Amino acid sequence: MSITARLSLIPMLIALGCLLFWAAAVFAPTQKTPQDSAIAKVTALYDFTKGVSQSQKMGSRLEEIVQNRVSCYSSTPLQRNTICNVNYVEQIVAIGRQKILSAPDMGSFVDNVRFCPIAYSACMGETGNAGECVIMEARCIDGMYDAFWRGRPFDLKLVR
Repeated sequence: MSITARLSLIPMLIALGCLLFWAAAVFAPTQKTPQDSAIAKVTALYDFTKGVSQSQKMGSRLEEIVQNRVSCYSSTPLQRNTICNVNYVEQIVAIGRQKILSAPDMGSFVDNVRFCPIAYSACMGETGNAGECVIMEARCIDGMYDAFWRGRPFDLKLVR
């Protein structure tokens, strides 16, 4: 085969490769992106929280914990993970141990209760009322007690 014949094969092979790539891209199965999944989880958490009633037994104490978290976030913004979030979860677990007699699914509870500040943020985005959003986050915490500590069945899977 001559050199000119070989050189004329190169554009044909490139075109064939592009055609195969295009066909693979068009007919490949689509998957949800992680971003879609995260948005769905935030929406599920917020909808879940809206359906939870405020606890009469622990409501004011949970609101105090949320207010402590919010003030910690504003006073030490660079230490949210090392100080604020750790204290937040520790306080929530401590009050659960004091007030709830049933045995928790502690791993799932801790994994999921740490998402409750998202309910506060979503509420602030919707209403802009900090007082109402503190209650919303407290309701989220109480819902997590229900789902993972008190053993009431909920279809909520944020983690695991």
